[in-house]
Amino acid sequence: TGLPFNAQPLKQQFEYPTTDEEMRELLYNSVVKVVIPSDRTALMTINRMIEFVVREGPLFEAMMMHKEMNNQSFQFLFNNQSVEHVYYRWRLYSILHGETFKQWSTKHFRMFRNGSLWCP
Repeated sequence: TGLPFNAQPLKQQFEYPTTDEEMRELLYNSVVKVVIPSDRTALMTINRMIEFVVREGPLFEAMMMHKEMNNQSFQFLFNNQSVEHVYYRWRLYSILHGETFKQWSTKHFRMFRNGSLWCP
């Protein structure tokens, strides 16, 4: 769709926004669907990365992005439209808000003020 995190508009048929206000409305009325990656190796890499980012902070994430820029295993850090990136962002957010890798809320929420709904 070209929207952040590959958000999908709630309406099946919509017109692309021509103004900032229309874009804000489209984002607000869109959904980011979180899907757990099916590739087990990718899932383990993402979850391990999250553990380190939670422990070491955002500078660790920035350092890894710089260091692993050309490493295919870490492309989830760069491709914001990918299933893996959406999962990474959601899982990091959920862990930082007290959830665990084994138990999390399935309630829809807005990660960003006036942003799209996230559906875990």
